Amino acid sequence: MLALLILLLLMVLMRYLAYVNRNVRRQRRQQYAHWGTTMAMLDDEEDHVWTNRFEEFSVWS
Repeated sequence: MLALLILLLLMVLMRYLAYVNRNVRRQRRQQYAHWGTTMAMLDDEEDHVWTNRFEEFSVWS
């Protein structure tokens, strides 16, 4: 019973986080719209930066 309750709470939390993330992305998209940049380009740039940082300072390398 307790496990089901925890699972339900986790599902609700994940739904809430997805909702917040979608709204943040929508706001960012509107914010950058007048610069003529698309959200996909920005996401690619962010991913590129983070992967480069991870490769440079990786513990496993």
